[in-house]
Amino acid sequence: GVCGVGGGDARWRVERVGVWPSTGRGVSTTRDGRLKSGCARVTTEGVQQGFPIAGRLHLAKQGSRVDVAQAMAQIRNRERLLIGEVESDFLTVLLLRQQIKANHEFIGANREFVGVFEQRLKRAEVSEVDVNLARVELQRLELDTTVLETDLRTRELALKLQLGLPAEQPLAVEGDLEALTARFRPENYDLSMVVNRPDLRETELEIDRANAEVRLARAEAWADWTLGADYQTDRRVDEPTGLRTDPSLGFRISIPLALWNRNQGRVYEQKETESQARPRVESRTLSIRSEIATALAQAFKLAEGD
Repeated sequence: GVCGVGGGDARWRVERVGVWPSTGRGVSTTRDGRLKSGCARVTTEGVQQGFPIAGRLHLAKQGSRVDVAQAMAQIRNRERLLIGEVESDFLTVLLLRQQIKANHEFIGANREFVGVFEQRLKRAEVSEVDVNLARVELQRLELDTTVLETDLRTRELALKLQLGLPAEQPLAVEGDLEALTARFRPENYDLSMVVNRPDLRETELEIDRANAEVRLARAEAWADWTLGADYQTDRRVDEPTGLRTDPSLGFRISIPLALWNRNQGRVYEQKETESQARPRVESRTLSIRSEIATALAQAFKLAEGD
């Protein structure tokens, strides 16, 4: 849920960035207080629009798209972890139920065995030590079964929580344990699977994000150009002709020059972020390869044991 919200926020930022600045409009009026009639005044109306240069808006969108890709990688990685947890608990529940069923069969057989020993003890065919040993083995099986049943209830509760089910709702877990575990045979996996890991992709995207920020920082060193237009009316009393109005139209342009500040601080900062991300990618790759190799070694060991 949290990752999903993060992905939605990242997509919203893509829509928000890259938008042109709003057009500005201004109106001003100046009156000549020396004239009692108040007819003399200058009214100016103007509009101005900023024009981003150096591709700043496009670069900002690129950076936000990397944010979306990172958010989606986080979601896929959380899905991967959740699927692994569900599969592990599901197989554990099947295995525990199978073990508990087998233990109950052994307990039934041992109870009969203890009964036979007790009858033979009455006939002095076995010693009391033999009977006590049989009873101890029966108690051990009963205790082991109780522990397994407790573990089973814990695993079932964890599985219900992962599936979004209430604790009181019955859970039917069915499946062929041998067929399911066959999917996880070691020959079905190899170290090349590291390229499909979303957690590695998320780390790799840190480099893309830093590179995008470097390009954006360089573009932001050049402020927006501003174009404007002003319409002015000058209304005054002109003796002896009387009231007179003179209109005029003017244009202006503002071009900031990045002579002293080229945003070097932020450029260096993002370059340092990019240089720090590369070792993290290498470390994550080695960690994943080690994780897969360890899991494969364990799987081969179990296969040899079978």
